[in-house]
Amino acid sequence: ESNRSSVSFDETGGRLLGLNPGIPFPDAGEGLEIIWNHLARFRGTFVQRRDVEASIFPDHRLLFRSELEVAFPTYRRNPEGQRDDVLLYYTSFLLEPSSRAGGGFLLVDFVNRSDQPRLAWGYDSNRQRVQRLPHTQHDSAASLAENLRLVTDADMFNGAPDQYEWTNHGLTEIYIPYNNFDLIHAELDELLTPYHLNPEFVRWERHRVWKLEGEMKADQRHGYGRRVAYVDADSWGIALVENYDSDDRLWRVGVAHMMPFYDLPTTFTVADVIHDLDQKAYNVRGLLNEDGPGRYDLNIPDDGYFQPARLRQRATR
Repeated sequence: ESNRSSVSFDETGGRLLGLNPGIPFPDAGEGLEIIWNHLARFRGTFVQRRDVEASIFPDHRLLFRSELEVAFPTYRRNPEGQRDDVLLYYTSFLLEPSSRAGGGFLLVDFVNRSDQPRLAWGYDSNRQRVQRLPHTQHDSAASLAENLRLVTDADMFNGAPDQYEWTNHGLTEIYIPYNNFDLIHAELDELLTPYHLNPEFVRWERHRVWKLEGEMKADQRHGYGRRVAYVDADSWGIALVENYDSDDRLWRVGVAHMMPFYDLPTTFTVADVIHDLDQKAYNVRGLLNEDGPGRYDLNIPDDGYFQPARLRQRATR
């Protein structure tokens, strides 16, 4: 079933209507269509993996190892043509360091961003309780990132697209990170150098990208007043992003180091990097170097699997 004739968005741009499995707007031309293609692109069905997040400063670094599960219900065909309104379920369970291990996190993002903002819960292993996290929105500082990225920086951009007016500046060709097979086999001590990932392990290619510019709407509030995103024309994933503060000063730069996963098939990020230019530091998420790529093609569990009541049980298993 094609999305070409069935998908549209509401007047705010924050809700997709008639979404089926697949890219929402295969003939995208408007900026809002392209950013929705990024948000709803295929990244697997149900993902289970372990990875490392690191914050690298000029004189020190911090590393965390987590177990992640992500489900994309829009790629689950439901009986009688019913469509899921959940865009994704995301859970993470902190494994290392041992001093902070045991916590869990659950996030739910919806296709209808206009009326249903994201939901989030955390499990505190010290207090042994699950609590709602009302402030895990797009403008919040990301946990574990040492104030180097916002929640909205994950996957270069996530969250509510209707906070910005998106302008498509057309197709162009630039060098972006691509086919980064060497990166995932590098030793972390060699890869995580000060100021940026070790260039010996990263690869760039000239690719066609859509250049998008997002200007924050007058009635919205966000740490980034303007964003410029370069979207890979083949995978619809954002490869590079420039984030400007409220004074239109370049503050943070995002780099998504991609590689193909031939067995799915899809192209996805294996190192999600945000460079903070003020602190001369960077945060990198999604490093698969220690545990391998994990699984991306598992069957999606029923919705009861991703409930707050299950979070404590799964975090302490």
